[in-house]
Amino acid sequence: MIQPLFNNHDKNIRLDFSFREAAGKSPSHAPTFNGNPDYVITSFIHETDNSVNIGYGEVKPLTAACNHYLVNWDLVHLGIFEKNAIDQNKLGGSLSIHVVDGLYTMTELLRVQCPMSISELSGYDANLSQLKKGLDV
Repeated sequence: MIQPLFNNHDKNIRLDFSFREAAGKSPSHAPTFNGNPDYVITSFIHETDNSVNIGYGEVKPLTAACNHYLVNWDLVHLGIFEKNAIDQNKLGGSLSIHVVDGLYTMTELLRVQCPMSISELSGYDANLSQLKKGLDV
C-alpha cells in the first residue's frame, strides 16, 4: 500500500520490508530490540551498492492498536533509527512512518541539549524558549 509512494527508480530510492513476525500475531509484551525496523526507505547513491537509509517504518496490526505499550515501543524504535541515521550519515533529516490504525509521520522539530550538571543549568534558559516554540507546533 505505501511502497509505491516511496519507490522511485529515477532517484534510486527503494522501500524494503523486513517484518519480524506475521501481521496476525501480536505479542502482549515489548519485543527485544533487534535493531531492525519493519521497513526501511533507502537511497542508493549514484546507482551503486553504497546506500543511505533515509526513512524507517513500524507497523502494528489492528489487534495490537489498543496496546499502548507496544505502540509506544515502536515510537522508541523509530526515534532510535532516526537519530542514528541523521548522526551517522550527516543528514538534515529523516522520515519515520508509524502505521497503527492510520498512517502517522514523525520528524525532528527541534534539537535541545539538556544540561549535564547543575553548573550548566544557568545557561539552559535559552533552550527553554526554544523548547516552548517546539511545543507550540
